[in-house]
Amino acid sequence: MNDNNIKNAIIQKLRDAEEINHVKILFAIESGSRGWGFASPDSDYDCRFVYVHEKEWYLSIFDKPEFIEYDTDKIFDVNGWDLKKFVLHIIKSNAVMFEWLTSNEFYIRNEPITILLQGLAEQFFNPVAVSHHYLSLAQKKYA
Repeated sequence: MNDNNIKNAIIQKLRDAEEINHVKILFAIESGSRGWGFASPDSDYDCRFVYVHEKEWYLSIFDKPEFIEYDTDKIFDVNGWDLKKFVLHIIKSNAVMFEWLTSNEFYIRNEPITILLQGLAEQFFNPVAVSHHYLSLAQKKYA
């Protein structure tokens, strides 16, 4: 399967996720080595996305799943987070959320929403918290 066919398959998975889960995807990106621009030939495709449900979903008093996941295989690793979960992680200065918002590869992009989220991420960016995240990753890899 060539690169264009894989990207088309990812976009189809995203459209299926919208239909099956009754959500609207705000943005979908390539994460990991491909998103950072240094993939190896055997790298899988790590698609991450942020979505919203219809208003009624948020008005429920019951806890509901805040993510959509597909089974991972050798080619695809596709999953997404609800906007509320994503924003709560931005507020905590979660480094991964910054990575998603600055990916080199967008599959879907609602430009106004993405710009708002990038501005929010800038407001809550905490270099100490982000440094701890990457230091912890480095220590785990080194060990």
